[in-house]
Amino acid sequence: MTDGPYKAELVRAVEAAYDAFGRGHVSAQLEVCLCPVCMTEAARKAIIATRNDRLSVAQIRDYSHSAHGVPADPGDLRLFLPRYLEIMAEDQLVDDIGVGTELSRFGDAVRANPALFTLGERAVLDAWARAMMWHFAWADTTEEGAVYTPSALLETLLCGGWALEVLTGALDAIFDHPELGRPGLLAFGAAVMRRPRRKHGKLAPDWFALRYCGAEAREGVTAWLNAVAASDGVLDLATGDAEAALWVQSFAASAGQFDAALLPARD
Repeated sequence: MTDGPYKAELVRAVEAAYDAFGRGHVSAQLEVCLCPVCMTEAARKAIIATRNDRLSVAQIRDYSHSAHGVPADPGDLRLFLPRYLEIMAEDQLVDDIGVGTELSRFGDAVRANPALFTLGERAVLDAWARAMMWHFAWADTTEEGAVYTPSALLETLLCGGWALEVLTGALDAIFDHPELGRPGLLAFGAAVMRRPRRKHGKLAPDWFALRYCGAEAREGVTAWLNAVAASDGVLDLATGDAEAALWVQSFAASAGQFDAALLPARD
């Protein structure tokens, strides 16, 4: 895990996840796809025989690739979850695709059963999300090649079933920070405007992961993007910083144009 001023909080958040969801073995009935492409029976048995906090990154990736749909027993998902969060905190992918859908199975389970997590468990997960946002907002200004940038986390955690207001609240606080705000807005705006969808004067971020969210989340994302684009921070960058890239001006000019109707619905 990258060192930094927010590392200790993130480490505590990972430990709190293990405290909340436990350490142990998934069930012998673990649901995976055993087709030749997805997983072998030997690999499945090895996962079952390994305690959750000792599962390798390769084993977690195998599970991500071979576990389709919402399992009948959510207990296995709950035991996998803290190990997923730990690997992500170390800035490693929990699957090999890396398009923001790494936690989509957990999100599907939450969308199918909103009461999947207790209020206390949800608070632990939200604290981890905020710690991730702050840690990688800082790391993104000091390190090259971070996988989980704040913009990537917004996509990934929305897919994973986190509430939009938790994620945007963390980002708003980061954008208001005297040191992290300017570079945070620069990086975030670049991620939004790098390759937006455009149609009839409307815009949407070309984020594949957003198709996994419900209509309410997509509407919320676009409304929040319109507000950020019109914020004083973005306007100051667009009008008062000679070194700011042209896309900052484009982002500021896009306020009010982001439209959820342009976001793809899930297939």
